[in-house]
Amino acid sequence: MSKRILKTIFVMGLFSSFLIQADEQQSLSTSDMLSSIEQRILSEGYQPVALDFSSWYEEVKDNEYLTIQEINRYRKQIAQLDGKSVCEKLRTDNILFQLNLIEHRSRLVKTLSKTSSYAGVMSNLDDGKAWYLHWLNAWLALEKEGMVNDAHIAMLKSIAYSELEKVASKYRDNIKSLGQAKNEVLTTDQIKIIEAKLKEKEKKVQQALSQILPSFTSIPELIIAKSSLPDSFPAPGIYDGRTRTFYYHFTDSELPVESLDWLYLHEGVPGHHYQASYVQQKAMCPNSNFSQATYVTEEGWGAYVETLGKSLGLYQDLASETYAQEWQILRALRVLIDIGIHYENWSDKDAMQLWNQYLPNRQSIGKREIARIKRWPVQVITYVYGKAKIEEVIESARRINPEIELSDIHQTILSLSNYPISQFKELIEFNLSKKEPVSAL
Repeated sequence: MSKRILKTIFVMGLFSSFLIQADEQQSLSTSDMLSSIEQRILSEGYQPVALDFSSWYEEVKDNEYLTIQEINRYRKQIAQLDGKSVCEKLRTDNILFQLNLIEHRSRLVKTLSKTSSYAGVMSNLDDGKAWYLHWLNAWLALEKEGMVNDAHIAMLKSIAYSELEKVASKYRDNIKSLGQAKNEVLTTDQIKIIEAKLKEKEKKVQQALSQILPSFTSIPELIIAKSSLPDSFPAPGIYDGRTRTFYYHFTDSELPVESLDWLYLHEGVPGHHYQASYVQQKAMCPNSNFSQATYVTEEGWGAYVETLGKSLGLYQDLASETYAQEWQILRALRVLIDIGIHYENWSDKDAMQLWNQYLPNRQSIGKREIARIKRWPVQVITYVYGKAKIEEVIESARRINPEIELSDIHQTILSLSNYPISQFKELIEFNLSKKEPVSAL
């Protein structure tokens, strides 16, 4: 087979002679069949997830969906396909996942009252808990078969509490060490200073990047600019992959200096800008038509690389390290509060009671996060869940080969990061356990 149609990928340094070969040439019949099914799904009431659940919920009432008979026919056709390559396997898993979503969504829609409306708490809807479980699956890609259930809720809560256990005591100790020292803040009239400081972070990271991330010399230039979003926007930064721009965002007209390390890592390099650039140029498989399920991979990667700050020359002062720890706590609390409000019928008071156990001096932020969770249910869970799945892949690799290079693990994750982490995690772990090329699956 020619080099033109074979992409050879070094797999995580597991074996000195072990290579993955991802066959990019799909069999015509398999490819055509998968394309046909995808197009049918896209043309029949397909509705991807959206941040604003209220608007999405109103639109979903009037959609028409594939029938159960059609869904089962497509499942049967997929099961009969032979010789699926790695990329076809991922594509197939994506289709099965979408069919599963459509099946459960169509059942939920049949019971909807036309007067039913969303007012910020999913558990208050008709079949509200079922809708929340469905929304969890839509965002996190938890199940390609069957339904999300209480076991998944317990798993997500366990991940969140594990995050709190890792960092809460260190954070409290650091807060005590910092004492009453007033943190330096930057304001909207200091744009040049902010952008110069962020460029300094960029230089430091670039010097250490090759030690823990795959060699990648063609990273496009990252544009850094002030966000034009309103002050009420509930995030300190965003990355626009279309323009390759990292926008920093002021909250109450201020940007803490100690936030800059953490913010650059998440939005810039090796966060969203690096991941998006890498997978655009070096993806193992073509993009799926159902790209929204990759949010959990993208945000999980952004949250994961925040933990690499010291290895990349950042977090050299206690305030910057503590700020990153605070966000690790904040994200874990958001998981518990999201589940609490939308599945366990918590009040705002219940949510703030949990918040104050960990971040008692950040009550205004707690109220802001509750409002975000009500407007954008489940989205906040993508960071913590995606990070946990990435860490599981790394732990699996190191358990099998303690001498594995971290950069090799990162390369494999990044090359598949245009797919949901839950799907390619299974492929990687199968490969690790069987010691076979992924292309043999």
